[in-house]
Amino acid sequence: MKRSKNIRIRNSFFAWNSAGLQYFKNNGYAIIQNTTFHATPPGHADTICPTSTGISFAYETSGKQLRIKDSSFIGYNNPNCDTVGLALKLANMQGSSSSGTLPRLDQVTFDPPGKNSTFGITPDSFFDSRIIILEDSDGSMTGEQGFFVNNAAVGPFSSDVCTSTEGRRPKTMFCAGSCLHTVSIEARELIGGSTKLRVTSRSDSKKTHQFEPSGSTSDPAYNVKFSLDLTPSDEYDVSFVHAQTGETVFLSATVTLGEAKGYCEVDDQLVEGSFILPTPPPDSFDLFPHTNATGEYLSALHVSFLCLFRL
Repeated sequence: MKRSKNIRIRNSFFAWNSAGLQYFKNNGYAIIQNTTFHATPPGHADTICPTSTGISFAYETSGKQLRIKDSSFIGYNNPNCDTVGLALKLANMQGSSSSGTLPRLDQVTFDPPGKNSTFGITPDSFFDSRIIILEDSDGSMTGEQGFFVNNAAVGPFSSDVCTSTEGRRPKTMFCAGSCLHTVSIEARELIGGSTKLRVTSRSDSKKTHQFEPSGSTSDPAYNVKFSLDLTPSDEYDVSFVHAQTGETVFLSATVTLGEAKGYCEVDDQLVEGSFILPTPPPDSFDLFPHTNATGEYLSALHVSFLCLFRL
């Protein structure tokens, strides 16, 4: 079935299709219910290896994305085969939007589950600059709790928890764990091309990365923004450094802090105290203390947290 919209599929059976359902432009809450998708002909899993796709879909901007309820995908992952199928695929179809929502899944099973066989993103430059997240909150898709993301969204601190799904989905990764963050740090009094942000993990000092300024600031009072991308929970030493000399740059501006948002557990959230800046030297007479509404000492930063999950 191709280019379908505004339909309901109930008590149905799809098997051994190159693509069972190619779907987009859902203006009326299309629903797939009590339906089974087989990657190979039932009873022939020992002689036929999976290569098919269950459902291909595009972003839906109307908010009325495809709903899949009480259904199952069977045989897309066969440990005895060199190839795998793909149950759900995000694709750049004609008329696709650059952003929107992904399908809603309710009581959907994958037998057997697999990181490289349940969800994937079609390799396409259309998705390169977009952050795409699909959460496997209970492990039903992969066998463990975590998140499917596109490679463009994976930052350097995620290397220990994110692995490529390989195969036909080289732009898709799976990040194990219950919480991921995208963090933006904004500052003023800096020259974009002359300053970098140095971040070091406090749990492993070997994990040190320098970030170039990127993107537009949320407040015109700030002139430089750094994005840390999908950072696992930890504490970090952060400092601004001169791009040419490597010397630490101290600031003297006031600050506004963003709030942590999303579905992270409280104990896992990155908060203001997760980022530790160096103490200014005592002879820096041109610096002054900075406080927030509670009177706590702050650095010259605007830290915004964006948790991207549960689509």
